[in-house]
Amino acid sequence: SLALVPPVHERLISWLGWRAAWFVDAAILALVLMPIFLVFVRNRPEDVGQFPDGERPIGEEAIAAAGADAERGMTLQQAFRTFPFWGLVGASVVPSLVVTGLAFNQVAIFTDKGMPSSLAATTFTVESLAALPTTLAIGWVVDRYPVRYVLVAGQIALGLAMVALLLSDGVVLALTYAALRGMSGALWMIGADVAWPAYYGRKHLGSIRGFGFGVGVLGSALGPLPFGIAYDTLGGYTPAIVV
Repeated sequence: SLALVPPVHERLISWLGWRAAWFVDAAILALVLMPIFLVFVRNRPEDVGQFPDGERPIGEEAIAAAGADAERGMTLQQAFRTFPFWGLVGASVVPSLVVTGLAFNQVAIFTDKGMPSSLAATTFTVESLAALPTTLAIGWVVDRYPVRYVLVAGQIALGLAMVALLLSDGVVLALTYAALRGMSGALWMIGADVAWPAYYGRKHLGSIRGFGFGVGVLGSALGPLPFGIAYDTLGGYTPAIVV
C-alpha cells in the first residue's frame, strides 16, 4: 500500500483536487475499514481459541496457563523504571524524527542537488518495494535471534541511508538511499512490534505501546523543523542531514 498510495493520490488530486481527495480517503475509512475492524478484529487470540504463534497448548491446564499468561505484564509506571523501555522509545523516536523530516523535504533535497523531482517521487516507491522483502525476512530472523540485534541493524541501515543521501548526485545513489531507508523502516518497525510484548508482557501493552507510539508521533511532528531551519539559516539541507 505504501508503494501504491502515493501515485493513486497523485491521480486523485489531478482528477478531483486535493480537498475532494481527502473526502475520498475519509469515505474509505468510514465505509470500508471501520466495518472490517468491527466485524473481524478481536481483543486477543485466546478470546477465539487461538494462541500466539500458533502454538496451541495441550491439555486443559496448559490452556488455562496460556490464558493466564495474557494477563501478566508490567504496568507503564513499572516499565518507566527499566532501562530497555527508554532504549525502545529511542529506537522509535529517532527514526520517526529523521524519516519524517526527510519525507517532507525529499523533493526539495533532490532538486537542490540538481536532480529531477520525478526521481524524488520515485524513491518513495523504491523505499516501499525494498521494505516488503525485508519485512518478511526480518519476521523470520527475529523469531530466531535477539530482537536488539534487529533494532541495531535498523539504526545502522538508516545511518547508511543518510550517507548515501549526502553523497548522491545521480540515480544510483538516490535509489540506494531509498532502498536503505525502506530496509531500515522494516527493521525497526518489526523489531519494535516484537520487542514491546517480549519485554513487558501483554496485560498493559496498550498503555506501554501507546506511550512509545506517542513519543514517536512527537518525533514525527518535530522532524521537519531542523531541515527547514537549516535551509533558511545555512542555505541548504546538508547540515540537518549530517546532524
